[in-house]
Amino acid sequence: MSEIYKSDKKRAFLTFDDGPSTVTSTILDVLKQEKVKATFFVVGKTAEKNPEIVKRAHEDGHLIGNHTYSHIDFYKSSLSEIEEDINKGAEVIKEITGKKPLFLRAPYGNVNIVQLKQLNTFFIHWSTSSYDWFKEDEEYIYKRIMKEAKDGEIILLHDTKEVTVKAVLRAIPELQEQGYEFVRVDELLSRNGAKLKMGVPYRNCKYDRG
Repeated sequence: MSEIYKSDKKRAFLTFDDGPSTVTSTILDVLKQEKVKATFFVVGKTAEKNPEIVKRAHEDGHLIGNHTYSHIDFYKSSLSEIEEDINKGAEVIKEITGKKPLFLRAPYGNVNIVQLKQLNTFFIHWSTSSYDWFKEDEEYIYKRIMKEAKDGEIILLHDTKEVTVKAVLRAIPELQEQGYEFVRVDELLSRNGAKLKMGVPYRNCKYDRG
């Protein structure tokens, strides 16, 4: 097993939902500057309008996840509607990047036990939220990230908010000074050598705790 998975170095996971947007390019600049990898859960219909941004994120080494095609609410939709929207989003991403996304985040985090078992995909939830969707305040978002960042945590952000860019730009170097490394979801969740399972809502992955 690669040392990147077994090392006990503190690792956290930045995830960005609902993009791509014009803000995404700025976030990619920040991540490149700080030599940080992240995961972007892309909305298919938005990706169709901004394929060059998704392609850049992929080429920069970030992981591209599926956030469905139309940001469908699983709680308000039939299984066939959900499957269609997931597949349509996946096809858009594959057309842009050349790779079909393996990981899915349900919009709003809304997914029930039956859907988890019947939908053939790897689900990524989150363990802590920046609440940048709720409060567009740079200082608030920055403090949330700094307070909630812990080893193995999956942090929810949105690459649709200018204030998120500013907060992330402040938080990343400070957390790096505290010994944190930011990696993609596939690297974080595989750190203990465990085989990932479909139908499990992954929320975090602490060192040697599965």
